[in-house]
Amino acid sequence: MRFPLKPLQLHHSCVGAATLRRLSVVGDSSTPPPPDPSSPIFKTLSLLQSSDPSSWPTNPSLHSLLSSLAPPAVLKVTRQLPNYQDALLFFNHLKATSDLSDSIPSLSRRFSSMPCAKTQTPPAKMLDEMILVFDAIDDELINIDVVNSVIAGLLRWGRLDDALKLLCEMFERDSCYSPNSNTVGIVFSSILKRKWSGRSATDEEIHNLVSRFGEHGVSPGPFWLTQIIMRFCRNGECDKAWTLLHEGMNLGSGVEVASCNALLTGLGQHRDFPRMNLLMKEMKEKGIIPNVVTYGIMIKNLCRFRRLDEALEVLEKMRDGELGVEPDVVIYNTLIDGLCKVGRQEEGLRLMERMRLDSKCGPNTITYNCLIDGFCKAGEIEKGHALFDQMSKEGVDSNVITLNTLLDGMCKHARVSSAMEFFGCMREKGVEGNAVTYSVLISALCNANNIDKAMKLFDEMQENGCAPDAGMYYSLISGLSQAGRIDDTTFIVSKMKEAGFGLDIVSNNILISGFHRKNKLDKAYEILKDMEKTGMKPDRVTYNTLLSYFCNSGDFTHAHRVMRKMIDFNLERPTQPLRLPPPAQMGMFSPLCKGLSRASINKHSNPSLALIRCLSNVPENSVYGGPKPQNHNQRVTLTNLRQKHKRGEPITMVTAYDYPSAVHLDTAGIDICLVGDSASMVVHGHDTTLPITVDEMLVHCRAVARGAKRPLLVGDLPFGSYESSTNQAVDTAVRVLKEGGMDAIKLEGGAPSRITAARAIVEAGIAVMGHVGLTPQAISVLGGFRPQGRNIDSAVKVVETSMALQEAGCFAVVLECVPPPVAAAATSALQIPTIGIGAGPFCSGQVLVYHDLLGMLQHPHHAKVTPKFCKQYARVGDVINKALLEYREEVMNGSFPSSAYSPYKISAGDLDGFVGSLQKMGLGDAASAAADAAEKINTIK
Repeated sequence: MRFPLKPLQLHHSCVGAATLRRLSVVGDSSTPPPPDPSSPIFKTLSLLQSSDPSSWPTNPSLHSLLSSLAPPAVLKVTRQLPNYQDALLFFNHLKATSDLSDSIPSLSRRFSSMPCAKTQTPPAKMLDEMILVFDAIDDELINIDVVNSVIAGLLRWGRLDDALKLLCEMFERDSCYSPNSNTVGIVFSSILKRKWSGRSATDEEIHNLVSRFGEHGVSPGPFWLTQIIMRFCRNGECDKAWTLLHEGMNLGSGVEVASCNALLTGLGQHRDFPRMNLLMKEMKEKGIIPNVVTYGIMIKNLCRFRRLDEALEVLEKMRDGELGVEPDVVIYNTLIDGLCKVGRQEEGLRLMERMRLDSKCGPNTITYNCLIDGFCKAGEIEKGHALFDQMSKEGVDSNVITLNTLLDGMCKHARVSSAMEFFGCMREKGVEGNAVTYSVLISALCNANNIDKAMKLFDEMQENGCAPDAGMYYSLISGLSQAGRIDDTTFIVSKMKEAGFGLDIVSNNILISGFHRKNKLDKAYEILKDMEKTGMKPDRVTYNTLLSYFCNSGDFTHAHRVMRKMIDFNLERPTQPLRLPPPAQMGMFSPLCKGLSRASINKHSNPSLALIRCLSNVPENSVYGGPKPQNHNQRVTLTNLRQKHKRGEPITMVTAYDYPSAVHLDTAGIDICLVGDSASMVVHGHDTTLPITVDEMLVHCRAVARGAKRPLLVGDLPFGSYESSTNQAVDTAVRVLKEGGMDAIKLEGGAPSRITAARAIVEAGIAVMGHVGLTPQAISVLGGFRPQGRNIDSAVKVVETSMALQEAGCFAVVLECVPPPVAAAATSALQIPTIGIGAGPFCSGQVLVYHDLLGMLQHPHHAKVTPKFCKQYARVGDVINKALLEYREEVMNGSFPSSAYSPYKISAGDLDGFVGSLQKMGLGDAASAAADAAEKINTIK
C-alpha cells in the first residue's frame, strides 16, 4: 500500500545519524561512550564508510563482518551511519543478501517504528524524512500503527488535506489497514485543537469523519463525541450536534451523560427548550442517567430566560429525591443569582437559609456576592452591607468582586463618599482593587464633579499596575473638559493613545467643545484632522458645536459653510424626535438666530435663513401640510411649574395618546401633557388599565412627543413594569425618556416599595410624578374603581402617602377620587403641586382624560367607563358621528368628491395626447372614460 504523499523540502546534507536516532524508539545519550576500534561494529562502520556502496555485495571482508554480527549489532551499525541515504542503502543491501536475512525483521521493525517516535514537534525536514522512511518500508511490514503514525505526523505539521487523503484510503473497502480507536484519538485530538497550524477542518468534514469511522465499527468514544458536540454547538451548528448524538444513540456506541450535557448546553444557549425537554425524555428511554451537571444546565437556562418558578420546581424535586440527584452549591448559587437578577432578592435570601440546612453544601463567596449584588441594584445598600458583615462573621472570604459590587451599588445611589471610605477599609483588610474598582470610583467622582480625587485615583491606579479601560478614559475626558481643565484633558488623551485606545465620536465632540470654550481653534482643528485620518465622520453634535462657536464669534461665513456641510451630509434632520432641555433642543438654530439678531442682518437678504427653511420639517409646497411650529422658548419646564405653584396659579394637565391630540394640547397652551395608561381603556378598548404594555405605551409616547412641543411631557409607567424591583423601575423609566421622548414619568401607589422605586428613579436623574387615592392599577386590591379617603384611616393614608412621595423627590402628586377636604389637607401639607382628578377644586391643578372632556366616546362601552366627575366641554363624538354619516351619504349618491375637491388638472393638450396614447395601446374604453370624465368633472357640484 502506497499513499501519494509529497515531502515538503529535502535537505539530505543536513540529515545524519542523529536524525535517525531522533526517529528511533531507542533513546539517544547526550554523551555517547568513545568507540572501541577493535569492536566488530567499529570495523564494519569503517569499512562501509571507506568503500563505495556499489562494491558492498562483492566485498568479502564486509560480508564476513556482517555475518558475525547479531541483529541488534546490525541495528547499531545502521544508526551510526553518517547520513540517512547510506542507512537506506545499507538496509537494501541486507535485503538483497540472502544469508543476512536474519537481521532484516528486526531492522525493518525499527524502520517502521521511526514514524511512531514520540518526539517534540518535528521540523519540516523531519516530516520529509518520516515520509521517506515510510516509503522505504516493505508493504508486508506496514501495519495500522505505522499508518497511524504517518497520520499523526501529517496532522502535527498541519497537513490536513494529506491526512484526509490517507484516511480516505483507509476507509476503502479493500483497504488492508482499517482504522482503529487509536486512529480516532490521533485524528480528533489534532483537528479539535483551538490553536491549529494548518487549515482548520470544517464541521462538515468532522461530521463526515465520524460517519466514516462508524461505518468501520469505530466510534469516537464518549470523550471525543462530547468534544465534537461542544464544537458544533459553539459554532451554532446545533442541528449537526443533535444528529451526531442521535446517530451514536442509534448505533449503541455508548453515549454517556457528558455528551448529552454538552448538547443540552448548546440547545439552552439557542433557547431551544422543546428539544431540551425531548432530549431529557430520550435520555430516560435510553437509560442515560442525568447527573447533577444535567440538572444544573436545565436550571441555569431556566434562570437565564427568567423562568425562575420552573427552576425552583426542579430544585424541589432534587431536594425531595425524586430525581435521584442532590443539589450542590453551584445549583443553589445559580438559582440565587437568577432570583436577584429579577428583583426577587428576598427569595434568594430565604433560599440561602434553606441551603444552610443542607449538610452537604453551605453558602460560599459566590452566594454572598450574588445576594449583595441583588440588594445593591435594588438600592438597598444597607442590606448589602449587612450581608457583607454576616459573610465576615461566618468566615466566608470576600474578594474583589464583593468589593466592586458594593462600590458600584453605593456609587450608583450617590454615596460616593461612603464608597471611598469602604474602599479604604477593604484595602486595610488586604483586599486590593482591580481595574473595575478604579473605573467605578473614578466615573462616580467625575459625575460628582470631584475631578481632583478622580485624578488622584487615576495616578494611584497606574502606580498599582492596573490598566485603565476605555470607559475610564472617556469619563475623565468628560469630567475634566466640563471642569474647564483642558490641559489635563489633553494629558489624559495622550495617556489613552499610549494605552492603545482611540477616541470615540462623543469624546472628540467633548474635546472640540472644550477647546472652543478656551478659544483654542487650532487644537479643535487638529482633532477634526485626526478624525478625518481615522475615518471617523463628524456627527450632528460636532457640527452644532462648530456652528455655535462661529455664530458666537460673529463669523457667519464659516457658520454658513458648516450648515451647508450638514445639509450635504444629510445631518440637518434628526432621525428620531429629540426631547432635550430648551438650550440644547435648538442646538443648531439657537446660536445662529442669536448671532443673526446681534448682527442685525436683514432676514430677506441673509442666505442662512434660507438654509433654516431647508432644514424645516414642514415642506413649502406639498400635498399634506403640518402644524405650525411652536415657540420653543415658551416650553414648560419643572421650573415653570414651581413658579406657577408658588404664585398660586392653577396648573392644567390633560392626557394625550397620539399626534393629533398632542397638537391640540400644544395649541391650547396646556401646561402638562400626560401620556396615561388610561390609553388601555379609551384607545385600546379594555375595561381596565392593566393590559397595556411598556412597548405599547412607548408607541403613544413617541407620537405625542412629535406633536406637543410646549407642554411638559409625562409618561405613565404601566402595570407590571416597575413593581418587581427598583432596578426594573429605573430601567423602565429610562426607556420612557430615551425611547418615548418624555420629560418625566408617573407611577401609581404609595406602598414602601413604590416609594423606594420613586426615590431610585429620581436619584437616576429622572423627574417623577406620584399618584395616590384611587390608583387604577390596584383595582385588584381596592375591589374596583372605588373612591378613597372616605374614612379616617383612608384619608390619613392619602396625606401620609403624598408626603412620603414628596420626601422621595417627586415634583408633583396626582390625587384621584378623594373627597375635597382630604385633597385640600394634602395640598396644604405638601410643598409640591397636587393635580386633582375627581378631587375637588382645592388642588394646585386639574387633569382630565382627553376623550372624556371632549365627549368623543359616544359608545355604550365608553359611556360605561366615563367617570362621574368628568365635565364634557364638547360633544365631539356627536359631531364625528354626524360627519361620518354625511360622508357616507355623499359618497353613496356621488356628490363627493365634486370639482371643488378635485383640484389637480391636466391641460387640454396633454389630455388629447393621453387619450391618443390609450387608443394606440388598444385601451379604447379607458380612452373614452378619460374623455368623458374631463367633460363631466366641472358639472359635479
